[in-house]
Amino acid sequence: MPDLTLLTKLLSTFGDDAPACDASLCLNQRFKAANCHLCADACPVAAITVQGANVRIAPETCVHCGICLHVCPTGVFAAPNQAQADKRLLDAAAPLAGRALELTCPANRQVDRTAAPVEAVVQSGRCLAALSLAELLDLAQPRQRNLWLNDSDCAACPLGQALPVIQETATQANLVLAAWHHPIELRTQITEPDALTTVHRVAVFSGQQPSYSRREFLTFVRHTTTQVMSTVAVEALAPLNPMTGSPQPRGAELSYQRRHLTASVARLGPPPSAAMLTDSLPWVTVQISDACTACSLCARFCPTAAIRWTTQTQTPATDAAAAQPVTTFDLNFIAADCVDCGICQAACPEDAITLPDSVNPAQIGRRQMQTLRQGHLGPCRICTIATDLAVRSTCHVCNMSLTKKRKRLKG
Repeated sequence: MPDLTLLTKLLSTFGDDAPACDASLCLNQRFKAANCHLCADACPVAAITVQGANVRIAPETCVHCGICLHVCPTGVFAAPNQAQADKRLLDAAAPLAGRALELTCPANRQVDRTAAPVEAVVQSGRCLAALSLAELLDLAQPRQRNLWLNDSDCAACPLGQALPVIQETATQANLVLAAWHHPIELRTQITEPDALTTVHRVAVFSGQQPSYSRREFLTFVRHTTTQVMSTVAVEALAPLNPMTGSPQPRGAELSYQRRHLTASVARLGPPPSAAMLTDSLPWVTVQISDACTACSLCARFCPTAAIRWTTQTQTPATDAAAAQPVTTFDLNFIAADCVDCGICQAACPEDAITLPDSVNPAQIGRRQMQTLRQGHLGPCRICTIATDLAVRSTCHVCNMSLTKKRKRLKG
């Protein structure tokens, strides 16, 4: 049976309000077959329900742990002042970059004691599972020593489902840090028991109301003159490469969590040249084969506008009075904005889209636009809808109709 006393403590510690829920941003709203339920699966108290395209959070059940904030790929859930809360935690840890440090949650009953080989503890204002990949990268990147997460009591916590989230996010952070050749690791007490020492007392700092000695404060000031770590991704996104024409009407604006992640990766420094496997990471790249007929469905369904479709119509410079205008198309992709939902692949009627299992690291720390496909559009010979006539004389809709007719005739 859940520890009601601890649940009450968590409810009062994690904040006053449940996250706001904007169901219009849900992947299931964008594409019926998405069947996404990551938020409901991750919620440790079953406060979130997903029924088709409808997402709801029950304020009376929610314990304000914050896990849903970064589990959802499209930012359905949002907390007030989230960027400021993230910044306070980073500011609390920044002066301690030279010290062995551990993060712990508000439910830790012995916050000043730990078996991890650290000198100080920063107590977060949220469940450790609410720490996003971006936050862990920002916390680890400027450090000279490893960063520990105290998950020793998580298995017995009423929010037991949070434990695998903590360990998965730490694993993701370590994969990224290793790819960038950073020597720092994120370690947890449960996954690395052999590295623990005897329980000892440590200095404790609040992740919500930082307080330091004069020396630590001066270290912090010196640190922030050479690092940008203490600023989370509240700054504007980097401008994109110029595009011709106007993009199709797109889905939701890129979420705060995704902007923060892109900025955090950029702060890691120059990207490595070797491709990075994406099996357990929140990125993917897109490839389009010559079977693409330029129907633009992938761009229309993309929830973050990572795939963008533009057209441009021009009249050729000619003396002929009857010169026909020519329409060209560009299908572009921004890897940093892609949340690996797979909708583009599912929506493609030509099976022209593949999602490789690796990504170029240079593409995920900057919002660089790459061209997937270019060509000319012409009218389908049956319905006159614009299509790439270099691939086929019929659009995807008419081609499906003709294919069905052929199958009936053969049957």
